[in-house]
Amino acid sequence: MKQDHTPILSYTIHYPEFTTDCNQQAAEKINRYYEQQARTLEEYCRNKLFQDAVSELEFDEKNHFPAITYEVLVEYAVTFNQRCITSLFTDQYMFTGGAHGTTIRRGDTWDFQNGSRIPVSAFYPPGADFRSCILKVVNAQIRERLKKMPGTYFDDYEKLTDENWNARDFYVTPDGLVVFFQQYEVAPYSTGMPQFFMPFEKRGRRKGCSDC
Repeated sequence: MKQDHTPILSYTIHYPEFTTDCNQQAAEKINRYYEQQARTLEEYCRNKLFQDAVSELEFDEKNHFPAITYEVLVEYAVTFNQRCITSLFTDQYMFTGGAHGTTIRRGDTWDFQNGSRIPVSAFYPPGADFRSCILKVVNAQIRERLKKMPGTYFDDYEKLTDENWNARDFYVTPDGLVVFFQQYEVAPYSTGMPQFFMPFEKRGRRKGCSDC
């Protein structure tokens, strides 16, 4: 998008569209969710963010600064798609000036038999203290990473993982769960998006997290 022939905003929004042999009505419900999310973000870009970019351009021109282009990019990756269960994560990158942009990651795991989300608790035995299980593994992995690369996580990471852990921030792979934290929550920007893999082990006919 331009203002007086100057590019000031670029946005690209990718979102999934599913078909399924499990329950097509469930797929349509999930598709509507992602379509609405995309439309809401596009409306924000074309209105609020564009006006912010215009104000930025006026400020830059007044102060003889080089013009910058605001940017929004949304991409997704499907990480699991078997037995009527689909898991994916979506990254929303936004740049509005400064040294670098920011990325927000969202994880979704869907049951295509009924169109509902599957919570992280479903991958643990009934009654398990899955929150403690997850944080125990996360903190252990951070300790090992710090031995190899000091400074890649904040010193008070155990406090920060406890404060910032979000039960929605995970996705599923064929081999296990991946739990993640947002940028700056437990580590500096240079570390990237902190992710922690938790393998499955077979328990009878179902799979559960092996770290509980």
